[in-house]
Amino acid sequence: MPSDFWAKVNGHEWKREYAYHISDASSYEVNLYWGGDNVHAHATISLSSRTKVCLFVGRMREDKHGLRKGDFVIATGQPSDCDDASNLTLLWRPAPDWMSKIDGSKKLSEFNIPGTHDTCSLHGGAQTETQSMHLGAQFYAGIRFIDIRCRHANDSFQIYHGAISQNLEFGTGVEKVCVDYIMQHPDEAIIMLLKETGDPYWNSRSFEETMQAYIDLYPEFWFTEDYIPHLDEVRGKIVLIRGFSGKMGIPAYDGWAKDDCTFTLNDDAPSEVSRRKLRVQDCYGMSDTVKSFDDKWDKLASVFRGAKDGS
Repeated sequence: MPSDFWAKVNGHEWKREYAYHISDASSYEVNLYWGGDNVHAHATISLSSRTKVCLFVGRMREDKHGLRKGDFVIATGQPSDCDDASNLTLLWRPAPDWMSKIDGSKKLSEFNIPGTHDTCSLHGGAQTETQSMHLGAQFYAGIRFIDIRCRHANDSFQIYHGAISQNLEFGTGVEKVCVDYIMQHPDEAIIMLLKETGDPYWNSRSFEETMQAYIDLYPEFWFTEDYIPHLDEVRGKIVLIRGFSGKMGIPAYDGWAKDDCTFTLNDDAPSEVSRRKLRVQDCYGMSDTVKSFDDKWDKLASVFRGAKDGS
């Protein structure tokens, strides 16, 4: 088996050069590894008993999804479809360089950028665990907007979700991972919303001063201006959205609503001329009901329509 890639599904190893179908379970534990990028992606997929799954781990024909030979994807369909992906429904595929295909003259606000909530929260159980993939794997899967929560302690940042430590230090566990990724994929940009959380302790400097110390480790990889840039300005960089008191980065601190709602930040000029206006949908109150999901989607869709209309 090639050393640069291997996969396991429900504990069974799959070879690289084939497409497989599996239909003997309703839930699949999928683990994919790429040695060259030191990436491990994990997913749990639940399906009805009548649904079949194909995992392509190498050769495949060109098809309606634009997949290339050598792509590693998870898709659903019938076993007979495994030789030709045109009849399959695509569930997941890696997207390590998707920004390279985007017109660099577009602002970051002019195209969709997938992101994750509490990006590095992998610990704490049902109350605080929001992710199953570590940061590097999220980048490889296509995530470019990350939501980072830092507790300021001993003049350093520790990653927390609420009161729960995620056993991760910002410099080695977040910043270095970002820098390593964009060094390997220089056409990409990472947008980082960074917030202060928890009570600070044993510090000799402000939160912003500690942030500056982190930036000084890799100054050429950071964009800390206060406006929304065009993509070509920030390829190979981390764009800071400031969720803390200070002056660096695109401001997202003053005026952040504490309520479960949709609101606007930096609305100091009409949208046609404002360079840093942010429309935020932060309606987080949900229950496990269809109505709650529908209500959440309606709020999301309203913001999507506003962006599409240029307002």
